[in-house]
Amino acid sequence: MNFIERYSLWLLITFQILVWGFIAPAFHTALPLDVAELMTLSGEVVIANYKHPNLPGLLLDLFIGITGKVEVVYLLSQLSIVAAYIAIYLLSREFIGKQKALVATFLTSSIFYYHWPTPEFNHNVLQIPLWALATLFSWRAVARQKLVYWSALGVIAGAMVWTKYSAGILLLWLFVWLLVTPCGRSSFKSKGPWLTGVLFIVIAWPQASYLIDSEFLPIYYAQDRASSGGFSDSVSFLGAQLADHLFFIILIMVGGLLGRGALSTKLDRPSDKTTFLWLVVIAPILMVTLLPVIAGMGLKPMWGTPMFNFSSLVLLYFMGGRLTDARARRIMLGGLLLLPLVGALYAVQHIYRADLSGKPMRTLWPRAEIALELRSAYQAETGSPIKIVAASYWLGGLVAASADDPLRVRVDGDPIKSPWVTDKDISKEGVLVAWLAGQALSASMTDFIESKGFKPLDAKRRSFIWHPSKADKPIQIEYIAISPSNNK
Repeated sequence: MNFIERYSLWLLITFQILVWGFIAPAFHTALPLDVAELMTLSGEVVIANYKHPNLPGLLLDLFIGITGKVEVVYLLSQLSIVAAYIAIYLLSREFIGKQKALVATFLTSSIFYYHWPTPEFNHNVLQIPLWALATLFSWRAVARQKLVYWSALGVIAGAMVWTKYSAGILLLWLFVWLLVTPCGRSSFKSKGPWLTGVLFIVIAWPQASYLIDSEFLPIYYAQDRASSGGFSDSVSFLGAQLADHLFFIILIMVGGLLGRGALSTKLDRPSDKTTFLWLVVIAPILMVTLLPVIAGMGLKPMWGTPMFNFSSLVLLYFMGGRLTDARARRIMLGGLLLLPLVGALYAVQHIYRADLSGKPMRTLWPRAEIALELRSAYQAETGSPIKIVAASYWLGGLVAASADDPLRVRVDGDPIKSPWVTDKDISKEGVLVAWLAGQALSASMTDFIESKGFKPLDAKRRSFIWHPSKADKPIQIEYIAISPSNNK
């Protein structure tokens, strides 16, 4: 066993954290969009908003509280991916053995969802380890019948609901698997499944309560974002997932896994494991893919993010017959080389894309300068420190993330989007209203400004340079500083 094989998993984890947790984000001068959005919830102890549950935001608040740095979000994101790798390896080892499990984990690292989008910590990224862990714990709970795994499954299942309500898809198929398999049904004679159910209900109950109290706002939000559906949408979704597996396919070809002798024998595929893969790993993907046809509901490609944790396990379980020691080493070495290569492409994009586009990448905005100047402008014009900002998710999150003192954000001035920042709070503390010049104001923002006795035309403007080569196309932000005494 050579060095790469002996330490392969640790090398993968190290490369993942270094490349995507430190090197790639080093080219950012601003937070990614979804991180800025999470910052609009920071410090509010919000369990959910009209879009999603807020476990990602609460975790980010915890990490910021420990380190004092919002940049810790990049490490948090990579720790999520690392947790997924460990779960993928552990389950794969039980199904296909140690060597194939290592290869499966490396193949998984080549899938788009595990590298390029990961600096942007969000609900999709957090779903990845939770889906992987739920799959691992459900198998071990039934196979080993130990309360520790049933307990872990209940906690992870509850956490999934705190991350995205679409977690119900995997939980549904886990329950189906328990009901239709002899080993699953026999489990109900023990305390395990009932303990899982109790833990899940206790943890998930606040989210169920929020859904009812909000009249299912997140469900309507998801419906509004979805396209009209139909067969073409299913094909489009599958095409997007295939494209996201491009490097995965390349590694398979480089490793020589396809061809005569690839199919594994039936003796290598026990029926209980085969049934588990079909119902828990494959069925959720098929269900989501067919939703546009069955329910007339369109899909966003990124909604498939957590569903491909075990693509490589399925591949090697059914078609791992050609894997040899040499081919395994080739795939693992290819995976290790791929991580810095894709990271380099990510960095090149940040360095040179500005020269090809008249529109700044969000992660190249001068976050610190924008926040400092807007805070200073508010202080100078009102004589009071800024406490609340009313802005879009993006701009509000940037200003809030850069403040020395915690800032509160009224997103788009809309009480539905930020009900925890009340009109009474704004009257007491004042507010900075800000928006991107030339951008049409939402009706809620216009109404908010006018309710304070101002008009959008009362705004002042500040300009910021986002890239030296684009000094002739500055970012222009308009703002109105409203002090407590100006509230009408």
